[in-house]
Amino acid sequence: MRTAPAGPRRRTRGSQGLAALLVDYGGLLARGVKGWRVEPGHFAERHSAIVIIALGESIVSLGVGAGRERLGVGIIIGALLGIATAAALWWAYFDVVAIVAERRLRSASPLDQVLIARDSYTYLHLAIIAGIIIFSIGVKQTLAGVDAHLHAVPATALCWRRGALPGGAQRPQAPQRRFL
Repeated sequence: MRTAPAGPRRRTRGSQGLAALLVDYGGLLARGVKGWRVEPGHFAERHSAIVIIALGESIVSLGVGAGRERLGVGIIIGALLGIATAAALWWAYFDVVAIVAERRLRSASPLDQVLIARDSYTYLHLAIIAGIIIFSIGVKQTLAGVDAHLHAVPATALCWRRGALPGGAQRPQAPQRRFL
C-alpha cells in the first residue's frame, strides 16, 4: 500500500480550506447583505438538515470507535452515554433552538431576516456543527481505548460538547437572546 507524502500537499490542502472559509465567511461581512432575500422556512430547513447529518455521523462514529474493540461493559456504557448525548443535542436543537430560531426568522423584517440568516444560521451553525464533530471525534477516540488513559485531545473533545449549542443544552432559555 502506498501513502501520499505528508509534507507540502497536506499544507496546501489546509491552506486551501482556510482560504475557502475566509472567502465564505469573510465575504459575507465584506460584501454586506444589501439586495439579499431569505425564504425563512426553506433556509431553516436546510440548516436543520445539516445538523441532523452531523448528529447522524456522530452515531456512526460511535460504531466505528466501538467496532474495533472487544465488546465489554466499558464499551457498552460508553456507547450508551454517547447515544444519550447525541439524543440530548438533537432534542436541544430540534425542540428548542430550531423552533425559536425559525419563528424569529419568520417574524423579522426582510432586512432583519437577512441579518439573522447571516449571523445565526451561517456563523452560529458553523460552531454548532464543529461542536458536534469534535464531540464525535472524542467519543470515537474514547471508545477505541476505553480502558486506556484519555489523552488531552479526546478529553477536550468530549468536554467541548457543552459548547455545541448556543448556551449549552442545559440552558433552554438561551434562544431568546438577540441573535435568534
